[in-house]
Amino acid sequence: MRDHPIDLAIVDFNMAPVDGVSFTRQVRNDPRSPNPYLPIIMMTGHSALRLVTEARDAGINEFLAKPLTARS
Repeated sequence: MRDHPIDLAIVDFNMAPVDGVSFTRQVRNDPRSPNPYLPIIMMTGHSALRLVTEARDAGINEFLAKPLTARS
């Protein structure tokens, strides 16, 4: 993000080397973050209420549960 500005991030709970919640916390809270207001969407198959709450508290803007369809 420091080398190439981006307009949107789509993350998942299971990413490497940093999971989506940790990535979001870094973007939102790191004083060196180039864009702490970056829109971040969590797209994941993990949709338990505890995980949705954790993502929301980290600063996710939207949460999409897989599987996704065009209609939904």
